[in-house]
Amino acid sequence: GTVAVAESGTLEVLPAPAVLRAWLTDRLRTPSEHRRKRWFSTELVTHDWQPKVVSLALVVFLWFVLVGRQDTEIGLSVPVVYTNVPSALTIQEQKIQEVYVRVRGSQEMLNFLDPSRLRVMIDLRDAKAGLQRYPITAKDINLPLGLQLVLVEPEEIRLRLRELAPESKGG
Repeated sequence: GTVAVAESGTLEVLPAPAVLRAWLTDRLRTPSEHRRKRWFSTELVTHDWQPKVVSLALVVFLWFVLVGRQDTEIGLSVPVVYTNVPSALTIQEQKIQEVYVRVRGSQEMLNFLDPSRLRVMIDLRDAKAGLQRYPITAKDINLPLGLQLVLVEPEEIRLRLRELAPESKGG
């Protein structure tokens, strides 16, 4: 009442007529038919199709949630912080306290952005007395990865620095 097949010294019992039909069909194919079968098989798609559909739906959902649209923009006022001011210099003219920036990214990234943590950092380490210009670029703003700087107003900060009087230089 059972059917068994022998191949390469191994005897295998086949549980159903459909399995025997598939076994015989596979072995009676020409070599060119075998090559075609290796590249694509409908069984690859149809076998266990439910978990495959669920996985595909999950990937599409995560793609839209995590990547989303990349063209969302918001505008923010960001404070300017002056660092490494040489001890022999002082900022003579009123310095700019805030700049307006526009950033672009996915809606999800912008939702997680904490504007209170953003700063424009102007490094005055190599500053000299007189009028100094500092262009503001993306590297001067501590934007999280995934966000792109679109606009800065003003595009540069101008500072007039002067040397401190000798009696003011101490402690």
